Amino acid sequence: MLTQWKKLQDSVRDVFNADRIHLSSSVEKAHLLPSDDSQTDAELRSIKVTPQHKYVKRTLNIIFVLSYGLLFWLYICTLRPNRNTKEVILLGNEAIYDDAPTSLRTFPFDRAGFHRKDGTNSDPNTPFEGRPNELNNAAWHEILNVGMIAITKKENSRLGPDGGSSTVRNDPKHHVVLLAVFHQLHCLKYLRDLIYDLRDGTVVPEAMDDYQLMHGDHCIDYLRQSLMCHGDLTPIVQTWQPDLHAYAASQRTVHQCRNFDEIWDWAAGRNTTGLRADGRHEKHQRD
Repeated sequence: MLTQWKKLQDSVRDVFNADRIHLSSSVEKAHLLPSDDSQTDAELRSIKVTPQHKYVKRTLNIIFVLSYGLLFWLYICTLRPNRNTKEVILLGNEAIYDDAPTSLRTFPFDRAGFHRKDGTNSDPNTPFEGRPNELNNAAWHEILNVGMIAITKKENSRLGPDGGSSTVRNDPKHHVVLLAVFHQLHCLKYLRDLIYDLRDGTVVPEAMDDYQLMHGDHCIDYLRQSLMCHGDLTPIVQTWQPDLHAYAASQRTVHQCRNFDEIWDWAAGRNTTGLRADGRHEKHQRD
């Protein structure tokens, strides 16, 4: 490699020296001979480019093009986000917060609903699923214990001149907002309670008033919009099941997600409003 580089340097030096000699000779002739533009032009045109000169010029052009291409590629790489980034980008009005958690976690989802029934308890329910009982009710109650948070006046001003939120009733220096993820969880819990109440007969469909029905419709379509908004493109592996003559979706798909534990802790730290995210769950009990 060093030998080739030295040869290239020698070639460049020889070419430029040769050009200098040719040009000097032509200029001297132009001064010594009578002025004759046509003769001078002919002499200048007679300066021939040697094969060595062509080789060096071609080599330098190649080096220039490759260098330019490399710099352009590096520039594009700096613009493209890293696929393995460990921090989430805050979108839209998420950016109003001065201290929002932005870390990510990568993990497989827990199997839910379709559990293996082998009597070994190797595939237990998640803390939130199943017919309502003391344990899963406590899990839902705990997760919705936060969500109505206080924001500063500066953060509130970032919502825009017409988009600000009301102040906390007992704290006029702060404003109150509901974090969307906890609104979504509230709606999910509402539908969960409604399903089991209808199944157990503690809610009579004929006795449900318009507000209950509107609340249910709101939750269904709000969750639809939320899911479509976030548009999770994680591929779910499909396995062909000959006995079912159908594909079965994997329930242990690996996802990269926002760190919900950090979100919950952050929301708990701002939970100075005295309010919960789950609100009221109206029920029409059978008489």
